[in-house]
Amino acid sequence: MTTAQTPGRASLQLLAVAFVLLAGAEWAQAQRFQEVEARHLRHILVRTEAQADEVVAALEKGESFVALARKYSYDVRTKRLGGDLGWVTRGAGLDRDFENAAFAISEKGQWAKAKSVFGWFVVLLVDVRNEQVQLRPGQQPPRPPVTTTKPARTSKRDDYIEVKFKFEKKSSAPGDDLFVNISVRNNTEGREGVRPQSLDIPRPMFWPLGLTLRMQGQGGGRNRGLKLAGEAPATWAECLQRLEPGQQVSQRFRMQDYVPDGVLEAWPLVRVNWRGNILMANIGRLVSGVGEDTAFQKMSQRWRFYYGGEQHLNILPAYPNDERWFAVMDVNGGKVWMELLDPGVPGVLEHWISLVRAEHYDRFPFMKYEANEYILSGGAGGNEDGDPGKSFRLPAGWKNSVRGHDLDTVSLRVHGDRQGDMVGSAMYFCRERPQGLNQAAVPIGRLIGSERTIQLLMQAMAEMRKTSLTRIDLYPASLVHPRMREVLGLEANGEAATTKPKAAPQQPSKEQAVVTPKTAADEVGLADDLPRIMVATAQGIFQIELYEDDAPNTTAHFIELVESGFYAGSQFHRREGGDGEGFIQGGSPDGTSTGAIDYAVQDEISRRKHVRGAVALARLPSTRNSGSSQFYICLGSMPELDGAWTVFGRVVEGLDVVDRLQAGDYMKGMRIMHKRPHPYKAKRLPHPNAKKPHPQKPKTQQPRGRKPNVKPATRRAPAKPATRRQ
Repeated sequence: MTTAQTPGRASLQLLAVAFVLLAGAEWAQAQRFQEVEARHLRHILVRTEAQADEVVAALEKGESFVALARKYSYDVRTKRLGGDLGWVTRGAGLDRDFENAAFAISEKGQWAKAKSVFGWFVVLLVDVRNEQVQLRPGQQPPRPPVTTTKPARTSKRDDYIEVKFKFEKKSSAPGDDLFVNISVRNNTEGREGVRPQSLDIPRPMFWPLGLTLRMQGQGGGRNRGLKLAGEAPATWAECLQRLEPGQQVSQRFRMQDYVPDGVLEAWPLVRVNWRGNILMANIGRLVSGVGEDTAFQKMSQRWRFYYGGEQHLNILPAYPNDERWFAVMDVNGGKVWMELLDPGVPGVLEHWISLVRAEHYDRFPFMKYEANEYILSGGAGGNEDGDPGKSFRLPAGWKNSVRGHDLDTVSLRVHGDRQGDMVGSAMYFCRERPQGLNQAAVPIGRLIGSERTIQLLMQAMAEMRKTSLTRIDLYPASLVHPRMREVLGLEANGEAATTKPKAAPQQPSKEQAVVTPKTAADEVGLADDLPRIMVATAQGIFQIELYEDDAPNTTAHFIELVESGFYAGSQFHRREGGDGEGFIQGGSPDGTSTGAIDYAVQDEISRRKHVRGAVALARLPSTRNSGSSQFYICLGSMPELDGAWTVFGRVVEGLDVVDRLQAGDYMKGMRIMHKRPHPYKAKRLPHPNAKKPHPQKPKTQQPRGRKPNVKPATRRAPAKPATRRQ
């Protein structure tokens, strides 16, 4: 039997249901309209996890995040800003892994490490706005505090303004007018979620001030500042003009009006980019009083994220002239130098130089490798004949005048049609004396001292690994850095030889070329990413660059010892010679010349010579492959040691500190500043005199008495040393 509900009870139930629905709707609406959480972030972008760990370790020691960002970060847009990203919210277009790590930080002043598609990040939480709290159903969101202070400035990253620039010519001669076109566009029209709006922008007279000229190459690598062409306005308002939605303004500028005298001199490679933060900083420097203007500060916060891209220039005299010319090619594993030679066919070399100056060879893959014969590169789209639209017609009878091929010749591949023969962009790098190419290619130069890099390149191609020609830069002899003059056969006094060779010099056999010692000044084959070690001593700090491409196993051995902390607290126990001569030796586990660890590494004799600043591995004077933990640094030239000891690095900074070192000075520690992103594991050999393990920590007693010995090396040890275990 069912009992009918009374009207009063049913009304109460309906009222309760309505109350729950209204409370839920109110809670949902509060959630919807609650302000979005924003976080003020700084970040440091590095390439490897090991570098990120170094940054974290430095932060834990109390070092400044801003200073570390300016030192380590690879993000050029925020590096000078100390890694400042401004205020960001979820879903603002950041990398997802980075965003998750940044919004997982619980307290201000804390940092986190994250991996993203760009590399490894260390992100710092500076401040939080509208911090999200979990609200219970029916709970009202907290009211914002009432304040009369001016709200903090935002640093919102947007793309409302688009800036582009382009030079009319990528290659110019010294003294030529250099013109650049810069355009600025208002991008707020016709975009979903963006309200069209008129925007104030700096007047065109200021736009070139956003350009940064970085003179690259041998002896370059520094930025050149710009000046304002004309008289600056008196107020910030006079510096602005209005740009309507969708409107674009372009203007042509003569660079000589904006650069100081002497900057646009002859130079092999000039990297130019445009950045909004540089523009606003220059305006603040050149226009009196605008730095305190609130409107200027607000625009600076927005414009600092605008980036107009990068272009390359070269400012070189026309070829040919009376100088010898060289080309340096960036390839996998290092650099390859080539001297340009007259091919015997007019116009061929000029054709190739025009391709280089037009950046035709930038990021071209190596297409073909014939073992121990040649490597082929430079053909567009895999076409071995090269780009059909970039060919040069050879004159009739060219085969009668063309220069012959030799070891290390570089030549252009010949192809033809019904009208005759021509050369394109495809290049042969000869590894033998291929007589068959004498009628199938036109030589344009010869490789100089690049054996190690070419060997690595051939090995990579044999293993079917991706290889490419990154770019080619040209150098007249007068612009070659002094450290390359000896290698390239230029006069030692710094004056470039003005007479071009009329014939290719006789090359040694391939077997002889492999064992010919290099010089320490030889930069051939040196990549830009060689490992670097910072050494802290009682006299100061210096840096060592390791020749990984010439001595890979010794480099791995040295890096393993550094990472294990082996050298911390050890002595420089021996110094020979006076000022500007001799060597300083250290790294012994017991502070004496007899100390060694329980394994050795194989000698890696290269063409690096014992010149001032060279770093080499000590070993037993009469026993090959006995190098252990001891190393020495040349304080002057020591040619008597060339070809017998492994030169595995050089001092690149702080050579004056090395000069001050004396026997008994300690190494406070070593730190890896940079290394390549692969494991370092040395191949070990039994040490010939190993008998017992060395102590776990290096002793610090004074060195024992010894007889002078010109050759730095470890002597026969009565005890068996042992290596430190990581």
